[in-house]
Formats: sequence, C-alpha cells, structure tokens
Amino acid sequence: MTVLRIFLILPLLAALGGCDESRFVVDPLGEARVCETQLAGNWLVVDVGGGAPDYLLIDPMCNVRLLRAPRAGEGSSALDGSTQPTQIALAPSIGKIDGVTYATLTDDQYHRAAGEDDGQPAHADQRDGFHVFRIEAARDRIVLRAVDHAALAKAIIDNKVNGEVSKTDDGLKNVVLLDAEGVRALLTERWLFRQADPLQLQRVAAADLPPRLRARAEADR
Repeated sequence: MTVLRIFLILPLLAALGGCDESRFVVDPLGEARVCETQLAGNWLVVDVGGGAPDYLLIDPMCNVRLLRAPRAGEGSSALDGSTQPTQIALAPSIGKIDGVTYATLTDDQYHRAAGEDDGQPAHADQRDGFHVFRIEAARDRIVLRAVDHAALAKAIIDNKVNGEVSKTDDGLKNVVLLDAEGVRALLTERWLFRQADPLQLQRVAAADLPPRLRARAEADR
C-alpha cells in the first residue's frame, strides 16, 4: 500500500496507521454538512519527510482539492511553472457530535487520496464503508486525527460497538456495522482518536502558494 502523506486523507493517511484500516458501514454523520468558516482556505500538509509539498485548497462549502506534487522520479520535485501537480477532488461529509467536529470520506475517496486509483474497487471482496476523522481546528492550524485502529479493535472485541475485526498480511482491518447509537457514543471517546502522529495542516496565504496553485486559488474566490 502506498505510504500516505490526507484532509481527509489525504496524503498522510497510511502514515497515520500503516496498512491498518477502520471502516464504518454507515456514515455516522448521516447527511450532516457543517462547513465552519475557519476550515476554508489554503493549507500546507505538514510533512516531516522533507518531500515535495502537498496542499489542500478548501472552498467555503468545504469541498476539498488535494494538490500533490510529482513523486520522486516522476519529474520536478517543486511546484514551479513546469510542474503539473496531481489534483484530487474530495467532498467530505462534515458535522458535529456533542460539539466536536468530524469529517468522513467514502472508501473510494480515501483510496484515491492515497494515490490508489487504479480503476478497481478498493475492497472488492469486503464491505464498503466510510473513514472517520476528528478535526481540531484553530485559526492557522488544523489537526486531523484518524481512528486508532488498535483501540477500535479492542472496543469491538469488548462488545462496546457492533463490528468485525480481522488480521491479514495487509494489516489490521476493522469494520463497524449498523449500530448508530453505539457509533455516536463511541466517537465522543477521545481515546478512539489518540494517535501519536496525527496529520497537521498549516494555513498559507495565497501569495505564498506556488505560482500554479496561486492562480487556481484566486480563480476560486
């Protein structure tokens, strides 16, 4: 599996949990769509790996465009005038549960953000589902926490929520089944999102974006 560097997602997804995954059969946010003002803007994906930068452009409706520079060996390592970045459109569901903001991505969006769009279903032999993230946002910083896969596996085994746990050569796989009340209660538990290395986004001014991205961001205003 490609090592990720994701808003949902986004480029650091797998870095948040290796090849482990936790999917919810039903979107716990339902039809919720609450785009808080502080989420809109241009964001740099903070990546300590030192590779070419990835950016998230979030419009006032919280539609997300992930702009990823070419990987090593795929051309220029900088988003200059000659570089053609990969653009991935994402439309996360965003909503609140007990005052906390969450975002969910479909399985398809999650894997496209991971650079795994090969035209094949991500889980052809498994249930489809949604990936859930807890959002901690300030004016110039967003911390995005994915589910702690080991903690969720324990909660399923302890019958705190209805689900299935499997361990394969590709990692730990959790699937949370139809249990709306149990899921909403589970999401309020901070230990479910207690990761050592959450994804972090830093707000950047349009003037500080690479030229190609700056023109695109200004066109969306």
